[in-house]
Amino acid sequence: MLYNNLSRIIRWYKGRVSFDAKKINPNFAWQNRFYDRIIRNDIELQLITTYIKNNPEKHGYKIYYST
Repeated sequence: MLYNNLSRIIRWYKGRVSFDAKKINPNFAWQNRFYDRIIRNDIELQLITTYIKNNPEKHGYKIYYST
C-alpha cells in the first residue's frame, strides 16, 4: 500500500475478505458505503457511542450486551 489512508486500507480489506467469502457464499455482498469521521474530543466520543448503542433499538432490534 503506497498510501496508508483509511479508504485505501478498507478497500484492500474488503477486497481480500470478498475474495474468500465468495468462495463460501457466491451471493456475499458488503454494505455500499462507510462513513469515517475523526473524533476530536470526549463529547463527540460520547455522542457517537450513545448513537451506536441506541441505533439498533430505533429499528426494532433487541441487543443483549453487558457494559
